[in-house]
Amino acid sequence: MVYMGLARIIVLAVKRVLYSHGFGLKRAVLVGESKTSEILWHEFATKKSLGYEVVKRFDKFGLEEAQELETMLGFKAVDEVIQSDPNLSKAEILRLYDFADEHHLTFKYAADLLDTKVLRVEVMELAGVPIAEVKKTSLDGWGRIMKRLFDIVVSALLIILSSPILLLTAILVKLDSRGPVFYKNER
Repeated sequence: MVYMGLARIIVLAVKRVLYSHGFGLKRAVLVGESKTSEILWHEFATKKSLGYEVVKRFDKFGLEEAQELETMLGFKAVDEVIQSDPNLSKAEILRLYDFADEHHLTFKYAADLLDTKVLRVEVMELAGVPIAEVKKTSLDGWGRIMKRLFDIVVSALLIILSSPILLLTAILVKLDSRGPVFYKNER
């Protein structure tokens, strides 16, 4: 685990150095005219180590913007589309998502107020409609069962692995002293 942790730290450091020199940057298009858009625009422009380069920014995403973005794709100038305004209309959001899906672009979006307050969300489909359930804890339902199974399996493995050491210790205690291996209070 220590080596994996160190390897991840080294890989992240190398990526940041490469990003800061302009290598491997993800070319992104920002869509939206909110404060979030301004923050992302500024952060991506000033901090190359984040790994993004904004190639275009749209205030909205209508048919004209879709055509312009499609033209840009002819030059392979875009990797990701980021919806940076959580208050875009539903029609614009669906158009943007469908465009990204159709052109095999990564689609990301800035979370709205509810999304930032709720971290444990499970999305499921009921009757063809995506439904988000806010979980009180990740140990509801199957999470609790998986945790219990993990606890049992890991503890059994640790007992099996440590049993030779425990057996050796019990033998050494018996050879070293006259009493029993386990202490027993006889009151």
